[in-house]
Amino acid sequence: MDDTSQNMFTEGLSLYTQVLKFPLSYKVTQYNELNMKGMILNVTKTEFDFNIASFNKTDEGAIIHIKLGSHRLLEYKGIFKKFIDFMSLFNIPFADIQLRLNSKGIPVEVLNQPEIFTRWVNLREGELKTFLTDNSVKPIIEGADKDFSDSLQAIKDSLFYQFLLPPVYGECSQKPIHKVIVQSQLYQSEKFPVAIEENFISSTPQEVEIIQAGKFNIDWSKLETLYDKQYKAICNDAKFDYNVLYQAKYRYLTRYGVMRDCIAEFLENTANKSIVSKQTFNIQFIKTN
Repeated sequence: MDDTSQNMFTEGLSLYTQVLKFPLSYKVTQYNELNMKGMILNVTKTEFDFNIASFNKTDEGAIIHIKLGSHRLLEYKGIFKKFIDFMSLFNIPFADIQLRLNSKGIPVEVLNQPEIFTRWVNLREGELKTFLTDNSVKPIIEGADKDFSDSLQAIKDSLFYQFLLPPVYGECSQKPIHKVIVQSQLYQSEKFPVAIEENFISSTPQEVEIIQAGKFNIDWSKLETLYDKQYKAICNDAKFDYNVLYQAKYRYLTRYGVMRDCIAEFLENTANKSIVSKQTFNIQFIKTN
């Protein structure tokens, strides 16, 4: 975004927070799919409400208060229903988050960390208590203990918040506008540094459209070695041929500089698309209070 556009959004957001009432309500549809040789191994489609309870500019960035509604399951593979229900419980501690953002829109502090951890303890000693002695879910519980006791990194690593916070609430004019670390879904041990660059698409009196895309820094030799171990045999010795896409398209209300909607996707495929992972988010502005 150039300086003129950035000034428009900054001034618009300032006006917006003065004249419109919070919360700002969005509806989010999240879709995850793993496809192997044309067969869908797993798919989940969920919907949840995302509310910005308050947003206040500061000299260093902003303070944002986020409230999330419960996840509604729209599509799933029947054999995974119990596991999906189990994992959905882990959304509860993050139902209410207060963050301090820097000028790039990157979270630098979780302001209500004790409340998040208290919700986790109540969940662990309540609905999850019967699972605490189950060795099959022990790593999940231990990971949650870490994430909910010190949540900043977990939020920064969240694909949803990576698509939402820096692009929408950051004030950046340089390229790349920001950098993130993305967890591969096909190669679970790997995390990729991604530099995000932004391109202006179009503008009308009503809205501005912008697209952001990521440039990956990948150790190709290491990844191909992992492919040989994990997938080559089941892909009939097909070539490695790994491709990845990290992209989001945003539309903003010109008058206020506020996001109207966003379609974001993180796609991976390997072995001439024999194995495909899809993660998408569709974020739609609903209303103000």
